[in-house]
Amino acid sequence: MLSLTHVSRQFERAPFPVIDALSLQVAAGSSISIRGASGCGKSTLLTLIAGLDAPDSGEIIVGNANLTHLKASDLDDFRKNQLGMIYQQFNLLDCFNVWDNIAFTARLKGNYVSARQQALMHMMGIDHLADAPLGQLSGGEQQRVAICRALNHEPALVLADEPTGNLDEMTSDKVAKGLFDVCQKTNTTLIVVTHSADVACLADASYRLHNGKLHQVQPNGHQ
Repeated sequence: MLSLTHVSRQFERAPFPVIDALSLQVAAGSSISIRGASGCGKSTLLTLIAGLDAPDSGEIIVGNANLTHLKASDLDDFRKNQLGMIYQQFNLLDCFNVWDNIAFTARLKGNYVSARQQALMHMMGIDHLADAPLGQLSGGEQQRVAICRALNHEPALVLADEPTGNLDEMTSDKVAKGLFDVCQKTNTTLIVVTHSADVACLADASYRLHNGKLHQVQPNGHQ
C-alpha cells in the first residue's frame, strides 16, 4: 500500500540529511508506529508521505499514486481522496460544531454518509457531542473529533502526528486504542508518530527513526 524507496531529504544549512536513503514497505490495512528523539525527522517523514514536501531523491508510492511524479493539483486530489491527517494541535474549525467538523472532509470529497459518521462517533465515544461547539470540549474530546474527521471520508491511509501528545495518561490510552480499533475495523492503513511507548506498542510493527533511517524494534524497545 505504501512504499518508500531510498528517500532522502536534507534542508538548507543542515550538516546531514534528516531523512537518509530511507526505505519502508507498509501493507494495506496494517499499522506502524514511529518513535525517535525530538527533531530527528519524524514529522518531516509524515510530511513527505503526505505529499506536502518533496524528497531530494528516492520514490514514494501510495496505492497506485507515485507522489514523486505528481503535479501539485494531482497531489491535492490525492490528499482529498486518499489521505486522512491527524495533527498534534487538532486543526479543527472553531466556527463549526462537532458534527460539521467531522463531516467537513467527507463533504469536500463528496462521499459524506450520515450513518457512517454516526457509527464513527459512536466507536470513539463522542456521539452525544454532535451539536456541541468546540469551546465546550476537553482536549481528549477534541482529539477524538479530529480522529473521526480524518477517517470519515474513508481514506486509504491515515497519518497521525503525536495524536496523544497533549493528553493525560488515561485519556491518551482511550484515544489511542480508539484510533487503532477504528482503523482496524475499516481496514485503513495507519502510520503513527509518537513519543509514547504505550501507543507505539499498539501498532502491528514499531520503528525508531535515528540518523535518518528507520530501525524496526520489538515491543520492549530492543532492536
